[in-house]
Amino acid sequence: MSMTDPEAARRARHDAVRAQVADEENVADEENKATEAEVAENAAALGVSLHLRISRSLDLELRRQAAAEHIPTPALARPWLRTPDVSRQGR
Repeated sequence: MSMTDPEAARRARHDAVRAQVADEENVADEENKATEAEVAENAAALGVSLHLRISRSLDLELRRQAAAEHIPTPALARPWLRTPDVSRQGR
């Protein structure tokens, strides 16, 4: 049994839709994993506000970098605060 042109076109459309749905499912899975990681991070955090005195130039640089990465400034600074400063060890 040979496929006619309309049948081939229909199958091609269905294959394209299936591929798009699979791609959307992969994106949704990645977004779910990112959300789960953020929820776990938030649950592990103490929720204590920290106020730091920094120079105006550092503030502007942090804000510029956060804007460039499309994230809040505190989200940019958090990993730095979690990383132990090797230069302070042994003091």
